[in-house]
Amino acid sequence: MDIGTILGLVVGVLVVLKMAGETSGLYQDASLLLVVVGGIAAMLIAFPLRASLNVLAIIKNVFFKKAVSPSLLIERMVGFAETARREGILALEAALNKEDDPFLSGGVRLAVDGTEPDLIMDILETELRFIEERHRDSQNLLEFLGRYWAIFGAIGALLVLVSSGADIEVVGQAALPLLYGALLYGLVGGPFARKLQAYSQDEILAKRLIIEGIMAIQSGDNPRVVEHKLAVFLAPKYRPSPKPAAPSSPPPAGDHTRENLEYFISEKQEVVLRLVREAVQAHVAEDKQKAKVEEIADKVERGEFSIVALLALLSSGVRNKIMQQIKNPPPPLVEQAPSQGFDFEGLAGLTDKEIQMLLRQIDQKDLVWALKGASDALMEKVLANISERVRTFIKEEMGCARPQPEDILDAQARIVAQVFKLWGRDQIRLV
Repeated sequence: MDIGTILGLVVGVLVVLKMAGETSGLYQDASLLLVVVGGIAAMLIAFPLRASLNVLAIIKNVFFKKAVSPSLLIERMVGFAETARREGILALEAALNKEDDPFLSGGVRLAVDGTEPDLIMDILETELRFIEERHRDSQNLLEFLGRYWAIFGAIGALLVLVSSGADIEVVGQAALPLLYGALLYGLVGGPFARKLQAYSQDEILAKRLIIEGIMAIQSGDNPRVVEHKLAVFLAPKYRPSPKPAAPSSPPPAGDHTRENLEYFISEKQEVVLRLVREAVQAHVAEDKQKAKVEEIADKVERGEFSIVALLALLSSGVRNKIMQQIKNPPPPLVEQAPSQGFDFEGLAGLTDKEIQMLLRQIDQKDLVWALKGASDALMEKVLANISERVRTFIKEEMGCARPQPEDILDAQARIVAQVFKLWGRDQIRLV
């Protein structure tokens, strides 16, 4: 319950009673009925019936709106990021609970289902836009209800003056409807609408935090980066305190980056030198400069000069072009494979995390057709690594699909080719 709203109402009424002094003449059934019922009648005319009947629920939100703590929400999103990084994004489905915001749950499930990032953003932004619109409608309803009360207060005062004569007693009676209308607008209509606007701003902020967090998690950002991205939405004094850095752990066994670099340089040296010479010959430069680069390339071949230094001496444009050719060589005629005997059923030997990584890289239609020709054991393992909603969809599609044997073979071959690519990048291990 919002204590500030109740306190404001009580203080407002007490101030009016204090100023009035004598309170016995402040209550008049007919005037109060005219103002309250007249304002409600005007609201029914001005707004659709469904919206008007929702006014009590709107007023209830003023008193009982559950505030969302942005700092706690950031901690929740960082926790999701840590879980996804440690156990895979599919683990987020089990990490959700009933207390989570439906907007948050829906966005996380879209990410778990493997929905494209642009589509997730489009869905969540659309929902957020309509949430804002509904909030504005609620605020307008209360704002206009308060105005209608004030208007009927003025109408009541005029009715009293017109029907009764302008003596002091009548003027006092005429003031009552104006008082009721002004009080209802000043303490309920206007302030309640503004309170709902404040609640709306807090909720929209929370949902924008959710959108940013979900997109960062799906991108695989480090949990600390996710926390920093979300913290900038808040004023510095409201940001969560940074957690102490965890003690650094040694590199994982077998992670010999320096040795890998030395091996790469030795293996690629001939290719790099060829690309350097081709780039130099194609470049519009003086013969003296070209001869200088050729001289250094010869020294690299003799082991008198490092290939890193050679690349560093080149202009940034030439060096970038060479590195792009190294990073993106022309596709080979035959893809590298761990063994000639690996087939689609070999997927059963992958870990759950590796299967989840693979599923994010392949088309769902290929998966449906490929599983039509899979063993029960492999099908069970693959489906166990898919979110419940997508699992239901895949099973329905498999029940309806009627692919030809050559279609199944083609789909399985495309999936195994993707396995080989991940294996070639050391992202999965094959035995």
